[in-house]
Amino acid sequence: MRALLIQTSPLRSILHTFPAVGDAVLRHPTLRFDWVVEQRYADVPSWHPAVDQVLPVDLRRWRSAPLRSWFGRARRDVKATLFQRHYDCVIEAEGHFRSAWLALFARGPTYGLDGNSAPQRSAALFYRYRLAVPQEQHLIDRQRQLLALALDYEQPSTRADFGLSSADFPSTIPSVPPFLMFLPSTRQAHCQWPIESWRALCALATAGGFQVLLPSPENSATSVAECIAEGLSGVRVLPALNLQALTATMLVAQAVVSIDSSLASLPTVFGRPVVVLYGSHRLHHNGVYGEQHRELRFAEGVALRAGEVWTAVTEQLDRAADGVAEAAPLVAQE
Repeated sequence: MRALLIQTSPLRSILHTFPAVGDAVLRHPTLRFDWVVEQRYADVPSWHPAVDQVLPVDLRRWRSAPLRSWFGRARRDVKATLFQRHYDCVIEAEGHFRSAWLALFARGPTYGLDGNSAPQRSAALFYRYRLAVPQEQHLIDRQRQLLALALDYEQPSTRADFGLSSADFPSTIPSVPPFLMFLPSTRQAHCQWPIESWRALCALATAGGFQVLLPSPENSATSVAECIAEGLSGVRVLPALNLQALTATMLVAQAVVSIDSSLASLPTVFGRPVVVLYGSHRLHHNGVYGEQHRELRFAEGVALRAGEVWTAVTEQLDRAADGVAEAAPLVAQE
């Protein structure tokens, strides 16, 4: 039995679909998945052991020139990619028009969210079978329910299993003293934490005996890491890393502090200690998921101080040392 899964982006949503894939394989042991994903995340679906073939598509090119893409080579490339084989089931798991039309090129019965369940009602027009999945739940639970309906099995009530092992992500960084990883960069302006606050947090971390590693993200975000590290002893900006190497580095960090972004989901799905900083908006139905994480949120009109973040970090480190997995949201107080 073979299914085609269409979940193209973002990284957080791709990871949050892994438990549903695991559920499906437990109910149908011979089931194998092919996965349609955006080119920039092409390495990620293959992390799950139930995924055989990853089919990358360049949707950013389609969004920049939709008419030229539809009538030109881009359309032919997509059709050639998805039309390779017949599938027992084609599941479009996003419910957005930007990805739902891909189901037109797949060979097999298509399943997706109905008009009341999909984030964009128009997406339901592309499916043969439209399934009702309540929106008021975390995306992990929505995906588990969607695949259970599409593949005809009872949705399990067991804990979400991402099917990932840290042994598959060996670190390639040189041996360093105990370190923390900070992920300060995001494209969302409302999620930015001031550089001065990150520098103050670095100072607290190094005073506590830790080195701090900062990844070097794409484009202008690189300068954010460099500005944070400038002149601070024990704080280092890493060279550019792919997602596999970045994940491996996070897994050997004592803890991770991240602004709310898709990258924050990487260590949490492995159960690593994480502190996530939220700005004025939180993705309630697709936020960070995991037991060993702490949330710090910006209450309206209240600044989040580095000392409060450092307290949360040390508490997470203590919990990890004691083997206690517990998540507790925390709102910044005056």
